[in-house]
Amino acid sequence: MPQSKEIAELPEQFSGFVNTERGDFHYVRWGKGKRLVLAFHGYGESCTSFNLLHPYLADTCTFYSFDLPHHGLSKWNANQLVQADDLKKLVNFVLDESAAQHCALIGYSMGGRVCLKIAELFPDKIESMTLLASDGLAKDFYYALFTENTFGKLLFKSFFKNPSFFLALIKGLNKVKLIDNSRYKFMMRYIGTHEGRELLKHCWPAMEPIQTDIAALAQQLNGKAIPIYLFMGRYDRIIPLKNAVRFRKYMIGAHLQIIEKGHLILRPDTAAAIAKTLM
Repeated sequence: MPQSKEIAELPEQFSGFVNTERGDFHYVRWGKGKRLVLAFHGYGESCTSFNLLHPYLADTCTFYSFDLPHHGLSKWNANQLVQADDLKKLVNFVLDESAAQHCALIGYSMGGRVCLKIAELFPDKIESMTLLASDGLAKDFYYALFTENTFGKLLFKSFFKNPSFFLALIKGLNKVKLIDNSRYKFMMRYIGTHEGRELLKHCWPAMEPIQTDIAALAQQLNGKAIPIYLFMGRYDRIIPLKNAVRFRKYMIGAHLQIIEKGHLILRPDTAAAIAKTLM
């Protein structure tokens, strides 16, 4: 059974694990409210990313914030892909521990892709979904190339054998404007160091199965009147605004709020508006 222990980051916060065959999801739990919320952070971040919502939601929500595989304190077995069964076990654990029938979801970037998959797996258990600069709204060409295509997978592996060559190539492509500055800075933030490359090597392939057919998901959700809140950065070059516009063509009643930022939209100055979707 997962064990919890008190930690010091926030008042009344606890830390524990949900164990699966392929690895263990670490989570923090805070809040004392009746509304149950499951939260999933973005690539390269951790479960504490949502701590800035604590002042707004601690009295009305019970918040489970998870570390994604290969992030934070989660322990994931090498070369093991995240499967739908792992997410089923995670959600069922939280619902059982909380004696709840339903939950709300919130996800930032890669965490949004996890939320979409959970909504596909548990369409009758979801109260609402808040997606922040969410991955998974549309198929990403580069991600599909490096995780699904045979040639792309070989290219992906070769990067880690000779990173200096590829880093120089990326820099050159940026200089001739074939990679824009926003994407270049984002890439270098995560692959410019050995630790960043190790995360990429393990996390990208591991998360490949967690993808959702949006048209099929719309058929599941559109008749259930589940509120879906989209927050997107107007200047985001990582997850472009057009992905959300396309997503709304499938999802009846999805609300879109455009933030005058790039990809980093989970910030102190946006916390109140984001928290409002969970109140």
